[in-house]
Amino acid sequence: MIAPMSRLESLRPLAQAASRLALPVGLAEALEAKRTFERRGLGPTSLRTYRQAWLSRLHLLPVDLDLTTGIVVDVGANEGNFSNAVLALAPHAHVIAVEPSPGPRARLEARLGANPNLKIVGSALAAAAGTATLHVTGHDHNSSLHAPRAEMQTLYEDPGWSVVEDIEVPTQSLDDIVGEQDVSALKLDVQGAEMDVLSGGWRTLARTTAVLLEVTFVSHYEDDASFPVLDATMREHGFDLIAMSEPGRNDEGVVTWADACYARRTA
Repeated sequence: MIAPMSRLESLRPLAQAASRLALPVGLAEALEAKRTFERRGLGPTSLRTYRQAWLSRLHLLPVDLDLTTGIVVDVGANEGNFSNAVLALAPHAHVIAVEPSPGPRARLEARLGANPNLKIVGSALAAAAGTATLHVTGHDHNSSLHAPRAEMQTLYEDPGWSVVEDIEVPTQSLDDIVGEQDVSALKLDVQGAEMDVLSGGWRTLARTTAVLLEVTFVSHYEDDASFPVLDATMREHGFDLIAMSEPGRNDEGVVTWADACYARRTA
């Protein structure tokens, strides 16, 4: 594995590249993604598929990662963008997609449910099996087992952070759904509930090669874990930070979140 932080990535300023090449930004992104994934032996496929894989942050995963040597676990799958990107680039991969919210899960099932390499789990992941309250927000990507902070609507000037419904959902642990299988990649997009998932998955983490997770630099949810806490936890369990996306910002330019990739330490 490459030394910690030696491959810290950020997206190329694609708008500038597109301007120099007289290309639309989306096409410039797609061509960059194509080059990236073809160098890794993934494809051939369409430019649209390459771009979707880039937007799903698959380029942050280790360059030598074989997505078919273990299962891929997509926690917080929503309607399946990440799962779909994995299966488009690596059709022989096996994916477990976890989504507790009924609306997004229905879209996920309609989109990918017929794929025999995909298993859909309709529970939330937590420290142990049971039930929990899922706070469903106006934009369902923001739904979480943790209540969003009221100031999020001001931070992003976005009403989609408002809770529109609280529903009871079943919970399982990461160890419950994975069992004894090896994991090539674990993706966590659980909106502030990262430590809940990790606390129920130490056995799984010991058999996981790479973890892709959303990290925040400003607290978004009640009792969430900040980037320093998550980073220390990942390092404690044998992972090093190898890549990070260009951070997200609010309208005032404040850095608020990013996607980070951790790879298991080999020495």
